[in-house]
Amino acid sequence: MRALHSYILILLVFILTWTSCDVIEEPYLRDGVTPPPDTSACPVPVFPDPGPALQYVLLEDYTGHKCPNCPEAAKLAHDLQAQWGSRLIVLTIHAGWFATFGSAPYTTDYTTPAGDAWDQTFGISNVGNPNGMVNRTGYAQTHIVGPANWAGRIQDEMQQTPKLSMQLITDYTDSERKLCAHVRTTWLSDMQEALNLVVVMTEDSLVSPQKNNNPQIGPVPDILEYTHMHVLRHTLTTTWGNSISSPDSLLVAGTRKIHTFRYDLPEANMPKQCHIVAFVYQTSNYRILQVVEAPVVQP
Repeated sequence: MRALHSYILILLVFILTWTSCDVIEEPYLRDGVTPPPDTSACPVPVFPDPGPALQYVLLEDYTGHKCPNCPEAAKLAHDLQAQWGSRLIVLTIHAGWFATFGSAPYTTDYTTPAGDAWDQTFGISNVGNPNGMVNRTGYAQTHIVGPANWAGRIQDEMQQTPKLSMQLITDYTDSERKLCAHVRTTWLSDMQEALNLVVVMTEDSLVSPQKNNNPQIGPVPDILEYTHMHVLRHTLTTTWGNSISSPDSLLVAGTRKIHTFRYDLPEANMPKQCHIVAFVYQTSNYRILQVVEAPVVQP
């Protein structure tokens, strides 16, 4: 009987250990990069205890440097982030007519292939800027949210029970301009559906002209030295992300997966001004379940 009890105890320990192990996935394709970037020089770090499970929220602010009402919306996004702290992540996407460039003083190109694709799919600039989305909820009828409703939608999302938790560790080598980004996703409940992981890079403190019609924010009609923040610059995955689960397999609560991405930072980007943003969404309705952000250069 004692031998049987010992066997059962060993089996339970094995099961608990096995189910709590991280599953390290293979590198994924990135837009315009085939084969996947070599991540052999990006050893997977040891992730710390994630702590309490909290719901984080992504506010996508669709904008353009020719949009005169957009500086006021950007200030609102800044104020909301100050209110919610790290739990609110802002992603500024320059797309549509207001983001066109070429004629002085608007010669800077802040558009991206991913931003253009998202704008076309979600129809943001067709409605007009400034507008945005909060965790991409409400698709396909009520996903476009005007600045006046950002606070309420964010409040609603913050109160959701998280289905996933995410951690993000970055490692940047300046001599090679090599960035390694490691994303760990933990399932907090049983799930059996198609989920995609999107990883992008943003950049802050980009100074260039911006249209403006609010004298309380700056000169009217043009702020020639406007500071653009949270600007979408590059994607480390494909535009619509890489699959991390499918309806064909059940992932039980406690399942953990690690995905590693390598990116060679272009000379035009300032590492200390850049962040990595990673989010997981349901492919059936684009709803973002969780999001995480980390600076490229650790403070």
